[in-house]
Amino acid sequence: MDYVFVINPVAGKGGMADDIAREIREFFAGRDENVNVYLSECPGDAIRFGKEYPIPDGREVCFVACGGDGTFYEVVNGAFGRPGACFAVYPCGSGNDFVKAFGGAERFMDVGKLISAPVRKLDLLKVGERYSNNVVNFGFDTTVAITINKEREKTGHGSKDAYTKGVVTALIKSMNNRCTVTADGEVLNPDGRALL
Repeated sequence: MDYVFVINPVAGKGGMADDIAREIREFFAGRDENVNVYLSECPGDAIRFGKEYPIPDGREVCFVACGGDGTFYEVVNGAFGRPGACFAVYPCGSGNDFVKAFGGAERFMDVGKLISAPVRKLDLLKVGERYSNNVVNFGFDTTVAITINKEREKTGHGSKDAYTKGVVTALIKSMNNRCTVTADGEVLNPDGRALL
């Protein structure tokens, strides 16, 4: 299997890309696997990269997202559905919610264990033409995410403070969202309101 590590240089508080790239190169030195390291350049770049990365016929390529949930989202949306593509995550972002379901970030931070783990199928959620590997939200959580993204635009990275600011903003603005949720023909919230 070939490995492509897609590093988000502003993940977490930023500044970790060189250390991560060095750890990857040191681990693979003298090994037989083909490995590439790519630093994403801007939001959306990992999607473009995953779509364009050449996957030789008959080869398997594991795209490893080095960042947080946003980086993993981009890597999946770039290469999902391409023959031979599979995914892993090296969670060094500010949230890392996806890996919490599997025991937390520390279980994914060892490159050797990461690449020796068996490949497993994962359900994805499709909304329009995009895929989510984790959750799809509206209302309260969306206000939190929008606030965090605005902070990222200002500072260049996410942080726990941005998340706290997002929660406070959502408590003020997004406690009562108008929508109707229907499942199998049954309206689940007759009052037409939902938190998230």
